[in-house]
Amino acid sequence: MSFRTLVAALAATLLAAPAAQAQTNYGAIFSFSGGSVVQPGYVTFDVLTSGAFRFWTISEPGRDPQIFLFQGTRASLGALVTDNDDGCITNPAALCPGSTNIRDALITPTLVGGQTYTLAIGRYTFTESEARSGQMDGGDFSGQIVITSGNGTATNFAVANGIPTTTTTPEPATWALMGAGLLGTAVVSRRRRTTA
Repeated sequence: MSFRTLVAALAATLLAAPAAQAQTNYGAIFSFSGGSVVQPGYVTFDVLTSGAFRFWTISEPGRDPQIFLFQGTRASLGALVTDNDDGCITNPAALCPGSTNIRDALITPTLVGGQTYTLAIGRYTFTESEARSGQMDGGDFSGQIVITSGNGTATNFAVANGIPTTTTTPEPATWALMGAGLLGTAVVSRRRRTTA
């Protein structure tokens, strides 16, 4: 390998490297997908400013999600703040935008600024003890949980960590590095075939 090729490969790697991302305060929709492991999903977040929040689920047809909100982090769940099953039953489209399932869950707690909370999401028959233990009998919840705050923009909370059951999407830089690696493998393979 020539020095020029090595420098070009190094430059391509540096250009494709992703930039570090700072934590952003935002409103969000978190997606969950059911799997073979029967476990609930969790969202841990910090409340930056006290106020009213809305949490609701947007689940697949036929699903029956249930949510529990605790003080504290996933590692040390504190007091139960509130829980719900079927909160969207009277009017899912109005109460839980995006939902068409009358069994979707809805909670509207007032939360204290400077506190950390954890939302546990599972499927009906999900109990508080199952939310605390991380295992449940009712099966996985598939769908989304929406978090908004008082003005509907959800700017007064920060997500501390995501959900263990989400599937990550590769960043463009990852795709670029994978493409460069495959191209390099093809070039080396072709070179070996032509010299043999």
